[in-house]
Amino acid sequence: MHPHFAAEDRLLRRRFDGIEISRSDLKTSSGLGVVTKAIHEQGFVVVRGLLDPSEVEQYCNAIRHDIQDWPVDIPTKQHPKQHPPKRSGAAAAREDSDGDGHALRTPDGPPPYVDFDPAVRAGLLVPETKALGVRRLFRIATNNTVFRTLCLEDERLVAPARHMLGSDLKLVQSMALLKPPGTGEKRWHQDQGVFRLSHVALGASCVLGWWIALDAADEDNGCMHFWPGSQKQGVVEHSLPVPASPAAHIHYSVSQCPPPEETVAVPLQPGDALFFDVACVHGTPANNSNRPRRALQMQYAPCSARPTKCPTPTTASNNPDAVAASRVTKANSNNSHVNQQPQQHESQQHESEEQAQQQQHSLYPTLSVVQEVGHVFDAHLAAPSDSRSPTAWFDCDADRRCTEPQFWSFRKAEALVAGQDHGPEYI
Repeated sequence: MHPHFAAEDRLLRRRFDGIEISRSDLKTSSGLGVVTKAIHEQGFVVVRGLLDPSEVEQYCNAIRHDIQDWPVDIPTKQHPKQHPPKRSGAAAAREDSDGDGHALRTPDGPPPYVDFDPAVRAGLLVPETKALGVRRLFRIATNNTVFRTLCLEDERLVAPARHMLGSDLKLVQSMALLKPPGTGEKRWHQDQGVFRLSHVALGASCVLGWWIALDAADEDNGCMHFWPGSQKQGVVEHSLPVPASPAAHIHYSVSQCPPPEETVAVPLQPGDALFFDVACVHGTPANNSNRPRRALQMQYAPCSARPTKCPTPTTASNNPDAVAASRVTKANSNNSHVNQQPQQHESQQHESEEQAQQQQHSLYPTLSVVQEVGHVFDAHLAAPSDSRSPTAWFDCDADRRCTEPQFWSFRKAEALVAGQDHGPEYI
């Protein structure tokens, strides 16, 4: 089954009618209890009226001004003589992105703040205006003080995250997600399929996100859709279409589509928001309307969350002999561990690390085979009906090489919100 939004599935999908709260509930202990219960059970909660109309207007204006002031112009129907952004080498790599969700990790720097649609950059699409050619503003808290105040200081956003994740808190990522009319879908996925963060106490449910509507969002223009309760599965297998290309990363998604009758559409009015576990499977259909769909997204995690690293050296990923040797080494290491007498005086830190490693294996069960062979694309993991590479790792490239060591810096969080940093091995 192809993991995208088929037209016939809409007839089977229901509108969300579950737990909702208002922004005033975020100020009470009972309201935060409702938030915790909803996220544990269904994976998300709807918060009506999180932003008031004047705030919505303020953030829309900030987006509009930042796009207009961005010193790169594109050809538009209003100004057709402009040239597409000229990119080559490192600059081209930096600007490749997946459109509605995450930057392609590149070792030489992050994508630009204003991220144009890949088709616009390639000269295949000429939007009506410059703003309609942009799919995302990346790291908005870093690049605009208005958004920085919202993401790092606004208690409406920070307090629920702190309540569930603890007092040492980081902003993992912040973006403005723009879906102009005619823009395609963002397939079913988990943000944790990219982040791969884990925590000793919280497991894979250690990243919580806000998705705030700036326009009315419905099924026609690409509102958020969820598979309620799917966060309880941990991180499931993700894959890319074949053949892979930079634009294919737009479709990085779960390898098996959720049953449409188990999914829900969550329409929102401007200022409404979703607070959700980013391990909950979600996506947005194409914008088939003549209306824009703009949203803000920010994700938080404990400072003590750790990225899950690939344990296999890059050089082993394409070498069958090296892969086999890696397996033998791993087996010997495991046997040696079994034969050794347990130490009587292990440090607490070592115990925590052992717990974290064990928990990562249980939380990321579909990644274990891929980890063992160093991100090799194993054909037997692919669904027979889907011509997609079955890698569960976002950073494997089209040549089947593990490039995670180069991308390690992109596992770092965007900013410290509260508390203290836990060191370079953590986010």
